[in-house]
Amino acid sequence: GKSSPIAFGSLKPLLHSRIFVCVAIAGAIFSAMTLGLLLHLVPLFSAAGIDLPTAAGIAGLTGIASIIGRLATGFLLDLLPTRPVAIGIFLLPLAISALLWNFDGSIYAAVCAVAILGFVSGADGDVVAYLVSKSYEQEQFATAYSVIIAILTISSSFGPILSGAIYDRYGSYDPYLLIMVPMALGAAMLIGSLPNATSTMDS
Repeated sequence: GKSSPIAFGSLKPLLHSRIFVCVAIAGAIFSAMTLGLLLHLVPLFSAAGIDLPTAAGIAGLTGIASIIGRLATGFLLDLLPTRPVAIGIFLLPLAISALLWNFDGSIYAAVCAVAILGFVSGADGDVVAYLVSKSYEQEQFATAYSVIIAILTISSSFGPILSGAIYDRYGSYDPYLLIMVPMALGAAMLIGSLPNATSTMDS
């Protein structure tokens, strides 16, 4: 009855808040960036000379790494201050770019890159959920979190399109790996710029 208009009226300031904007944009960038690489791992490895079964097997390690990333991130967020953990996770794609830049077919580099990619793929959702839960009251959490997840879901679809288009244009994934650097830095900066006054930035 009467609670619906109140909830609707409070939606606009909630969505316009600095916390919401920073978390939503950072999460959107991160989701698009990681999924854009995740869905192109096999062709990236195959183009470097790794046979298809081996490439698929290495790419499949992302599932195990994702589970580890989700569990480890939850543990770290409970143990350590939120800001450095979140920023560190959002900067991990820089290591992936370094490992796969001018990729020469090294199995070691491929496994390391996939392990990190899987880890961050499992971790980013936990970080976003934790940041939102620490930034909003109980009556606002569900609304803020569901809108952010919707934004992340839509944005993630653009990553594979972008990486595929770049490969079609340049015949290499290196330009996409280069684009990942400012994307990761930008997302980390947005998380680092969250207001100090919120409990998100506990220390």
